[in-house]
Amino acid sequence: MRRDLGEICILEGRLTNFDSFKKRAVEVYGEPSFSYEKLSNLSSRLEREVSRTYGIPFSGEWPVETRFALQHFVYILSQNSTLLDSFLNGYDPEKSYNLLKTLLGELDENPYAKALFKPSIVYLSELWREEYVLSQNKAAVDDHYLRVFWAWYQLVKPEQFIGR
Repeated sequence: MRRDLGEICILEGRLTNFDSFKKRAVEVYGEPSFSYEKLSNLSSRLEREVSRTYGIPFSGEWPVETRFALQHFVYILSQNSTLLDSFLNGYDPEKSYNLLKTLLGELDENPYAKALFKPSIVYLSELWREEYVLSQNKAAVDDHYLRVFWAWYQLVKPEQFIGR
């Protein structure tokens, strides 16, 4: 419980002192490669997908932090084959693997995009590892998670945030 309280205090401090945190980030990392508008559009796209997926329209404010929503979609895509299939247009396992490798390299060069997208990639790798260790059919697990990555990538379009 103390940890949660500490995290809340840190978050509150960051929100209260946002301008100084932003100024320091710009000093260290430079200007972000994407605008707040792009981030807001991504959040809206995720909100629409949640409404479509669960059949429940949101009313009022979308209270979900974007990084959490991105991770949520990794999980949902890994579990919901109907939703997964809806994003697999043009899927090729080799293209998906190469895209994943490219994205990881690009994220290492862009701290803002890394902060936004890397937690989802780490979560994807944790889900893959759990299933891979227990599976008798390793190739099927590999293919499934390459599909999940491809679908997530098609939904999220991280290239818009990297500056390609």
